Amino acid sequence: GLIAAIAAARGLPEAALLVGGGSSALIFLALPRWLPRGGRLLVLDPSYGEYAHVAEVVCGAHVARLALRPEEQFRVDLAALARRVRRGVDLVVIVRPNNPTGSVIPRGELEEFLRELPRRVVAWIDEAYVDYLGDSESLEAFAVGRPNVVVCKSLSKGLALSGARAAYLAAAPERLAPLRALVPPWAVSLPAQFAAIRALGERAWYRARWRETPKLRSLLREELSTRLRASASSLRAAAEVRDALPNALLVALPADGVADAELIERCARHNVFVRELRSMGVAIGTRWVRVSVVPQAQHVTLASAIARALQES
Repeated sequence: GLIAAIAAARGLPEAALLVGGGSSALIFLALPRWLPRGGRLLVLDPSYGEYAHVAEVVCGAHVARLALRPEEQFRVDLAALARRVRRGVDLVVIVRPNNPTGSVIPRGELEEFLRELPRRVVAWIDEAYVDYLGDSESLEAFAVGRPNVVVCKSLSKGLALSGARAAYLAAAPERLAPLRALVPPWAVSLPAQFAAIRALGERAWYRARWRETPKLRSLLREELSTRLRASASSLRAAAEVRDALPNALLVALPADGVADAELIERCARHNVFVRELRSMGVAIGTRWVRVSVVPQAQHVTLASAIARALQES
């Protein structure tokens, strides 16, 4: 029933879908089959860290990274990415929008890039947060018609099903067929299937939430920026707040202040939880954290806790 619900909601053939117990389960399933030992994976840096972990630890492959620079707003340079691919990679991962930076490669430009990929190179497009961009932004239908493009779609983010562990791959049926025999019969629990089917049938309600979230992000950014500027008297500079994912902000910590791990520990004492970025890249360092958007009633609590954490000695 879950496969039929996804196919109906996304306009895809059922043979082009493979469900799993969350995107991590699908990553651990597929990458060892498509990434040979000693092969090479290309990822954005920073980006979701699970891919580099599986490539290095599980597959015994090498990881190449395309650095995204804060001074360039973490923009993805597709020409530079294409040059890195031509040096020789087996699989390239593009998270769109990128986690944690929120960088979005325009769909038309990305499709052109994917059409030019050598057929031996597999492109894995992670669309965990793509619902926030609008119905027309997913590359699922494009992937189904290409032999070497795979879209990974978590249902945890856009449908608020974190912890349920439900996700799917969309790709050409012939690419998914060898994996299908390796998936256990109950890869997604029955409660998760029911939750996902119900959520997929409530798209109008979710669209309203997706439109609301960036507005909440703007309000949170204003509240957080104001409080961080006010708390900067003991530091040479205030922490900088940047837009990131549609449902998150990035905070660049002052060079003369607390680092990410200590800030996270201090915030946790006030039941406020923020995310470090060091596990998402090698160049990002220890002076960035990600803050998730919360309901407006919690903005003052969250912003105050972070400001206090920066001031504590």
